[in-house]
Amino acid sequence: MNHDIEKNDTGYQCKVCTKAWKTKPHPRSQCPGVTWYPNGTAPEHLKTVAQLRKMDLKPGAPRRAVVDGRTRRVKSIWDLFDVAEAISLSQEEIAAIKEKARQARHRFCGHCQTEVRKETYNREYEACHKCLPAVLEREERVARKRAEARECELREMLAQDRKESISWAKRLLDCSDWVILDTETTGLDYSAEIISITVVSPTGETLIDSLVKPNGNIPPDATAVNGITDDMVFNAPLFSNIFPQLCQALDGKLVIAYNAEFDQTMLIATCARYKLPYGQLISYGRLKDGNDNSSSPWQCAMMQYAAYVGEWNNYWASYRWQKLPKGDHTAKGDCMAVLELIRHMAAAPITQESQA
Repeated sequence: MNHDIEKNDTGYQCKVCTKAWKTKPHPRSQCPGVTWYPNGTAPEHLKTVAQLRKMDLKPGAPRRAVVDGRTRRVKSIWDLFDVAEAISLSQEEIAAIKEKARQARHRFCGHCQTEVRKETYNREYEACHKCLPAVLEREERVARKRAEARECELREMLAQDRKESISWAKRLLDCSDWVILDTETTGLDYSAEIISITVVSPTGETLIDSLVKPNGNIPPDATAVNGITDDMVFNAPLFSNIFPQLCQALDGKLVIAYNAEFDQTMLIATCARYKLPYGQLISYGRLKDGNDNSSSPWQCAMMQYAAYVGEWNNYWASYRWQKLPKGDHTAKGDCMAVLELIRHMAAAPITQESQA
């Protein structure tokens, strides 16, 4: 039921439980239906259940009041019972209460199978203070074996991935249906524009090497990296002008790039900007009837080289990306560096010593 509130000189008070407030309480505030005592003000003849148990008594009638037992650590309302109405506990009830209290003071050691006082019990390892040193030693031994097993598994994975990277490079050099592509751009986000593009054949022949005029100005930060200025691209062709030549160079070819995801993103964004068909530009794996044989047109030399080097990053659970060896931040220079890198990887021996 709700409190029956009346206003007085000090604030508000319930007519039933006599609880007082300085401000009007919420209308849905529940009334206990009996007298409400602040903490420490209850009469001596009113006791809580716990206080009655210490006297070997238990409530023999409904509660006669409640006490606000809130403290800094505890926020509770305790029922109060009249000692005169209490009845004695039976021997069985007293024994059960003592046993429950004893169990609360003790813990069961899962190693020596004995009960110990909770002060000498380690909850994390479920062991008493006598068993704890042996348990810690065993845990350390198990952790060491697990770490050794993980290390062995990691070494095997690194060796296998390095072997696959070398095999990847060898397979490339055994065929000719691929090219190396690199772009220089005005930035690194999706809105950046291509300002230089180069495509090189597996033999090192330059199929395309052209500056590209962007729609906007080249930021100084980009110029500081690739050395391309606005004056250099002033008379350069637009991307739409070299698009046919680019389509011819990439027709039916697997595209190798260092950080292929970036170059692919730049080409997709540029084709969208000039309303050019990206599907016509990248046609590797597409059969004559128009169906796709599910082969990826892009392969990333950076990811393969990262696995080849084998520097594992535990935080990211992947290989650390490596700087392109001999790359000079020009489109043609980076293409030739990627070609030399592929040849270097393909020449590496696939032996246990080379994988270490």
